[in-house]
Amino acid sequence: MVPATTGAPFDLCFRRVRAILGQLERIDMSDRICALAIIATAAVPFRFPLLDHSASVFDVALLLVFVPWILTVRRVGPPRIPLPYLWLGLGMVVLGALSLLWTASPAETLLYIVACVEGLLAFAMMATFLRDVRPASFMPFLQVWVILLVIPGMLLWFHVPGFLPPATLDPNTGDYVSYFVRFSHPFIGRSNNLAALLLLLVPPTVAWALRTRRWPDIAVAVVGELAFMLSISRGAFVAVLAGLGLYFLLEKRGRRRALLALAWSLPVAALAVVLGSLNPPTRMYFASRFSGANIDARIDLLQDAWNGDPGASGGGGLRLPTWLTGQGGGIGRDVHNTYIQQVLSFGPILGVLIAATLLITGIWWYRRSHLHLRATARIHGIGVIAVLASFVVESSFEGSLLRPLIWLGWGMLVVGALRPSVRTLPWSSVSFRRRASKPLEGAPR
Repeated sequence: MVPATTGAPFDLCFRRVRAILGQLERIDMSDRICALAIIATAAVPFRFPLLDHSASVFDVALLLVFVPWILTVRRVGPPRIPLPYLWLGLGMVVLGALSLLWTASPAETLLYIVACVEGLLAFAMMATFLRDVRPASFMPFLQVWVILLVIPGMLLWFHVPGFLPPATLDPNTGDYVSYFVRFSHPFIGRSNNLAALLLLLVPPTVAWALRTRRWPDIAVAVVGELAFMLSISRGAFVAVLAGLGLYFLLEKRGRRRALLALAWSLPVAALAVVLGSLNPPTRMYFASRFSGANIDARIDLLQDAWNGDPGASGGGGLRLPTWLTGQGGGIGRDVHNTYIQQVLSFGPILGVLIAATLLITGIWWYRRSHLHLRATARIHGIGVIAVLASFVVESSFEGSLLRPLIWLGWGMLVVGALRPSVRTLPWSSVSFRRRASKPLEGAPR
């Protein structure tokens, strides 16, 4: 007969296994894995041909995690999306679909609709997969994205095969050389595109490093800020000053923190100058960044769009017979101004409506609300306001790949700014707006 005590070690081991499985179930690692898969593919969105167009691994990742996302939504309820972003996302999709009735290029408008759906989907997925991540555990997701964004740019500068500029570019042209003059990304595009994403990621990572004073956090913040400075994007530099200025004006308690961040950035800027001087293409063409030729060219683009230049994509600008409805979603000459681009695509009425909704999303970060952590929201708002300001002189938001990536960044920052109690509340008939009007029961004040 086997003694009764023989099974005790097995019982203890079984209880340990059950305890570990219970902890993993509470952590819900599958959500973290899905979020990291989206972030990793967003950092290295390698493109491959598909039919007459191309797709990226980021598109594939969204498709692969779609079923797990739906299952999670069925279990925990729909994601928390602030109303301004919900209006903007749905408005762009609906207007894009409506413009199929008059678009000058149905194929380009369909591509525009797909990019808009992808952006809203990426936002919703981040709101779902990161819903129960505590504030201290949220920052590593942003830090991982920063590091993974910078690595391909470094490999590009070192001429590593597989990370060179697009093969469609002639190595003897300025477009090709500019990839090595200013810190760029082989798959996302030249420096302005990369700077648009770093605008969202650098302010929160820098603020977190100043708070923790831990060397890994400081290292990530320095790497991100160095990459941003080496992009030499004049519009992005001015835009981040606009974001800091608004933060300094509205957040009195954070003025000392903003000044400390600026002081902390001075040695980083000096290091960026040293690194730039060690790169021959940057040293050779750096002076051209202070030329007014590029600014004059963008002013000419705006004038041509207003005058109805027949060379514009889709047939012209505001004075053509289609001035009331625009050329259709995703159609119209690139004028390096996101807000005017909406007017070219959807006409003065609907285009101004979309542009206004885009601006209203920035207000969410600085309004009084019991939904978000005020200090965190306003720090994240620095980058959001900076991106919205950069849209005045950049067309990053019009890219079929970059638009979903910007939406992904917005979604991550929104999740990080929402109170954990808000993110994990079960869905009910009480609307999102109604919750914003009164304190949440049990939520910190």
